[in-house]
Amino acid sequence: SLADLPPGASKKVLYKAAPVIVVNLNGDLKGFSAKCTHLGCVVDWDAGRSIFVCPCHAATFDAEGVPEVSITSVPLPKIAVKVANETIYVEGA
Repeated sequence: SLADLPPGASKKVLYKAAPVIVVNLNGDLKGFSAKCTHLGCVVDWDAGRSIFVCPCHAATFDAEGVPEVSITSVPLPKIAVKVANETIYVEGA
C-alpha cells in the first residue's frame, strides 16, 4: 500500500524469489534489486543518509543505485515500480 511507504521509507519484498527494495524518495518511488552487486548480500536503506548499505562489506550505493564506496562498480539493477489504486507494484524484477 502507498500509505505504508511514507517519504524516506523503504520496503523489501520478494518478487519471483528475488529480493527487491522499493524506496519513497519524497513521492518518487524507486525500485531496485536488493542484492548487492559484489557478493549478493541483501542491502538495507539508510533513510538518514539516503543511501543503500551492504551489511556484508559496508559498500554504499546512492539513491539511484550507483556505487559510492564499494569494491564493485556495478550499480544496483533498477526495477520498474507503478502505483494503481494506492497499491505499489514491482514489474519485471
